[in-house]
Amino acid sequence: MPTTCPVCNAAVEQEDGEAAIRCTGGLSCSAQLKERIKHFVSRDGFDIEGFGSKLAESLVDKGLVKSIADVFNLDFDELNTWEGMGEKKITNLKDGIKSRKQVALARFIYALGIRHVGQATATSLAQHFKTLEAVQKASEEDLIEINDVGKEVTASLTHFFTEEHNQQVLQQMFTYGVEVLSDETPEVDGNHPLTGKIVVITGSFSNIKRNQAKILLQQLGAKVASAVSKNTDMLIAGEKAGSKLKKAEELGVQVVDETQLLVWLE
Repeated sequence: MPTTCPVCNAAVEQEDGEAAIRCTGGLSCSAQLKERIKHFVSRDGFDIEGFGSKLAESLVDKGLVKSIADVFNLDFDELNTWEGMGEKKITNLKDGIKSRKQVALARFIYALGIRHVGQATATSLAQHFKTLEAVQKASEEDLIEINDVGKEVTASLTHFFTEEHNQQVLQQMFTYGVEVLSDETPEVDGNHPLTGKIVVITGSFSNIKRNQAKILLQQLGAKVASAVSKNTDMLIAGEKAGSKLKKAEELGVQVVDETQLLVWLE
């Protein structure tokens, strides 16, 4: 077990109950910064065309990107001197960045890479609070009221938005022209069989990604939870469902498969 990060030499830590050990270097660790940039520009994040993993790594290695905000302030004159970065690639990258300066609130929250905050949680936060300002100002009591937002998520969000460096990065992005759009989720169909139901998803599916299914279910008015309990209305079970399926059967919770899920999503 290493005592320091092999990339930046910062100390490592292991939280109680977790198998993983983590570098404490934060953004001062180039390896963490590279992965944060990749996540930020990924398809489920800002979805910037032409901004691949290799480019992200090169930009960090050469010191052109020191935070996620720098994605919107690239030195294209410098990039033009790089081997393999022709005029067409640079034009596509410029257009890709420019076209993504307006971003939906749920995508923005997810792209920030806040620990424990996945796509479904980001969508729940956007639908509940509607604006980024409201998310940032939310108290722990406000956050814990949201379905599937527990103590770990609440602690991560509170820490992220109260950390001065993170606020500086956000303000820098806004200076570069990034605009976070308020959530305008359409009214749900109150007659849909899933509206208001507490739903858990488990296992793997053939025709849809689980994260995408969670988001679509939330848009239908379902409350997507992470664990099966006596309050669960329905378990949607894919292949290799495991312990959640067993618990649902023990509690008498209704269980449906992927076929039924797709029918409901239609």
